Amino acid sequence: MANLELYGTRPASRSSTGLQRFLRLALCFVCVASLAGVGVLSPAGASPVQAAAGGGAAAWSLQDAGTTQDLWTVHFIDENTGWACGANGTLLKTTDGGETWVVQDLGTTTPLTAVQFVDANTGWLVGDDGLILRTTNGGDTWVPQVSGTTKNLWDVHFVDANNGWIVGIPGGYGPPPPGEYSPILRTENGGTTWTSVDNDTWFQQSVFFIDVNNGWAAGNGTLIRSTDGGKNWEDIRPDFLSDTQLYWNTHFVDVNTGWAVGASGVILHTEDGGDSWELQDSGRLTELINVHFADENNGWVVGNSGTILSTTDGGATWNVDQAGGSRYVRDVFFTDANTGWAVGQAGMTLAYRYPVGPVTPVEGVNRYVTAVETSRRAFPTGADTAVIATGANWPDALGGTSLAGALGGPVLLVGTNVVPEAVAEEIERLGVADVIILGGTGAVSAGVEAELKTLLGDDAVERVFGDDRYQTAEAVALRVIDALGEDYDGMAFVATGGNFPDALAAAPLAAAQGWPLFLAHPTSGISAGTKAAMADVTDAVILGGTGVVSSATEAQLDADLTGEVTRLAGDDRYATAVAVADYAVDNAGHGWNGVGITTGANFPDALAGGVLQGKMNSVMLLTRPTSLNAVTAGALGANKAAIDTVTYFGGTGAVTQTVRDQVTAVLQD
Repeated sequence: MANLELYGTRPASRSSTGLQRFLRLALCFVCVASLAGVGVLSPAGASPVQAAAGGGAAAWSLQDAGTTQDLWTVHFIDENTGWACGANGTLLKTTDGGETWVVQDLGTTTPLTAVQFVDANTGWLVGDDGLILRTTNGGDTWVPQVSGTTKNLWDVHFVDANNGWIVGIPGGYGPPPPGEYSPILRTENGGTTWTSVDNDTWFQQSVFFIDVNNGWAAGNGTLIRSTDGGKNWEDIRPDFLSDTQLYWNTHFVDVNTGWAVGASGVILHTEDGGDSWELQDSGRLTELINVHFADENNGWVVGNSGTILSTTDGGATWNVDQAGGSRYVRDVFFTDANTGWAVGQAGMTLAYRYPVGPVTPVEGVNRYVTAVETSRRAFPTGADTAVIATGANWPDALGGTSLAGALGGPVLLVGTNVVPEAVAEEIERLGVADVIILGGTGAVSAGVEAELKTLLGDDAVERVFGDDRYQTAEAVALRVIDALGEDYDGMAFVATGGNFPDALAAAPLAAAQGWPLFLAHPTSGISAGTKAAMADVTDAVILGGTGVVSSATEAQLDADLTGEVTRLAGDDRYATAVAVADYAVDNAGHGWNGVGITTGANFPDALAGGVLQGKMNSVMLLTRPTSLNAVTAGALGANKAAIDTVTYFGGTGAVTQTVRDQVTAVLQD
C-alpha cells in the first residue's frame, strides 16, 4: 500500500471511482488556485531542488518505534511522555521523548485509530467496531466503555477529564453505503456514558474542540462546526471548493483562528471560526492528512508521499520539510514550537527538535552503512528516487550528488558485485519508485543491477554510464539537466578527472542547486564530447587550481560559454574546500551552521554526505583524518558565530576524536 486513500487509511487499492474522484478534486483545486492567483506546483521562489529541502529538514529525525505496523495517531502530554497507536491493536508509549518506545499489549488486533490523554494518567483509545477504551493509570490497564455503535471510530478529543467527543465513519474503508452516516458521540462524564448525536447528513472522520462549546469536524464532503458542545452542527464548507472535497483534519489555536487540510493539497485558514476561509498555498497536490499548530504562527501539515510541511507565519508561506517516497505520514503533534513528533506507514516515527545538538555524528560500521545513515537523516519520510554508486572507487560516482539533488533522493553505495543488506533495507524503507545506477558494469556489475531489479522491478532500474569516467560524467550531467528541465539555470561545475577531493567539496552545492559536474582531463582538458554535452551550459565554476584544471581549460571554457567562468581554488584540497564553502555562502544562500566535516583522504562519506548538507543548505569542509588542517581550522574560527552545530561524516576511523576535539576547541575559543 503506497498512500492513504480518499475514504480511509487501509484499502487494498484505489478503485476506479476513487481515482476519478481524486482527479476531479485535484483539477478543482488547480482551477481554484489558478483563479486565486495561487501557485500549486512549488513553494514560492523555490526551485524543485530547493523545494525538497525546506527550512526545517535538519530538525526531523527517525526514531525506532520497534514496530512495522502502520501508526495513525501520536499524542504527547509533555516533551517526554507520549503514546502512538495504529494497526493490529498496536499501542506504544514513551517516557523519554521517543528515544525508546514500549509496546502496551492490549490483547487485541482491532485497529486502533486514535489516542488522547488529558494528563499522565487519564486517556482514551478508539478503534474499529465501536471500540472505546479508557485508562486512569497511564495505559498500564484499559477499561472498555460502551459506545453504542459497531461502526469504525476514527477520532477522539477531550478538553478535560469529563468532556469529550468521538466521530467515526459509516461502513468500511470505502465510499459510504447509501443512507449511512457517521457516528457522533459526546460525553460529559469521562465516557461513563456516551450520547449519540443525531446525524443524517455528514461523513466526518476527525473532531477537534477548543473548549467545552466550540468544536469542528471534518471528513468526506464535510466541514462542520458546533458552538454548543457538539449537540448541533452547522455546515461551514467554503463555496470555492467542490461539495465533495475531502477534508481530513482541523486544528484551532483559539475559537477564531484555525486551519483545515485535505485532498489535493488543500490548506484552508480561518480567522473567524470558520465563517469564512482562505485557501493557503501548500505547494502540493498530494493528500494532506493532518495539521497541528503550536501557536498562531508555527504549524505543521503531514500527508501522503512522505510529506511534511511547516510554517512560521501562520501559513502565509509553507515550506517543504520532507517529501518523497510512497509512504504516508498520518499524524503530527507538537508540545511547543520546538518539540514535536510525526507517525505514519510501516511504523514510521519521527521526532522534531530545534535547535539540534552541537554535534551530529553520521556514521556506520563501514562506508555503505554511513551512506545509509546519511539517507535516513536526509530523507526520514522517504524518497522517490535513489542514486546508486559504487563504494569501491570514485570516478563514476562523482556526479551523483548533483543528480540526487535534482531528483530529491539520496546517494546509496553498493559493492561492485553486491548490494549490502543495509542498503537493500534502506531502499525498502525509502519507498523509492526507481533507482539510477551510475557507471558501467565495471563499476556496478550486472549482478547488482539484477538484484536491484528483483527488489524494485525491471522498469524501476536505470543505468547512466559512458565508456570511461569522462563520458560517464557527461551522461550523468545530461541526466541532471534533463531532470531539471526548464529549471536548469545553466551553471555547471568543472573538476579534474584525475582525483576526487575538489569535486566532493562542492557536493552540498551541487546537491542543493542541481549543478551538474563535468570532468576535465588533467593534461588534454575538455574533450570534444564533453564540449558537446555542455551545450546547455552558460556558466561554469572550476574546482581546484591550475595544477588540476589547467589555464588552457579555463581559457577554452571562457571562449565556449556565454556567461561567467569562476575558479574556486586553494593551495590544496583543504583550502579549495574552504573556497567552495565561502562561495556557497556568499553566492548561493548556504550557511555555515551545521557545517559538515569529513575526511579529505577518501571519497565515500563526502559523496553521500553532500546530499544531506545540500538539503540543509550548509557546507562541507575536508580534514586530514588525524589532525585538523590549519586552513580548515581558520575557516571554522572565522565563522564560529554562525555555527551552532557540526555534522561529522564517517566514524572515528575517518575523522578521529582528536580532530573532533580540535574542532570543538576552535569553535569554543
